[in-house]
Amino acid sequence: MFPEPLYRHGVLRTTKAWRQRKERYRLVGSRCRGCGQLWWPGRHSKVCGTCNSRDLEEYEFSHEGELFVHHMEAQHHPIPPLQGFDVYGDTRIFAMVRLIKEGIYIGPTEIVDCPPEKVKDGMKVKLVLRKFRREQNGNWMYSSMWAPSEP
Repeated sequence: MFPEPLYRHGVLRTTKAWRQRKERYRLVGSRCRGCGQLWWPGRHSKVCGTCNSRDLEEYEFSHEGELFVHHMEAQHHPIPPLQGFDVYGDTRIFAMVRLIKEGIYIGPTEIVDCPPEKVKDGMKVKLVLRKFRREQNGNWMYSSMWAPSEP
């Protein structure tokens, strides 16, 4: 007799991405009403790590920042261009972005819509939403990335 087959579907679970959609796509974090401390990603424990207050609220961070530090990585295997991207060869630009208004650092993230030779530390960037990859079940997964705010 053959053992009973074990059916496993190799699909990415979208429930976690769905629960985190505010902080992933709109940069929503937490702010303590007691001391004003900002947290990104948001505090899911609902306790401020600075003053131990339980009075946290949702806070939407600004969508403008400056490039703090970046790293260019060349892909050694061909990747298909994704819809919505301006593809500049096989180079991807990973970065850490400092939000201008709040002073919070967001990273690691990716810089898009800019040729690699024009990327400089300190350049102004804005948050954009791009298609990231297609899941095995056919759904698109999106990701927030950063593009130059000045042409």
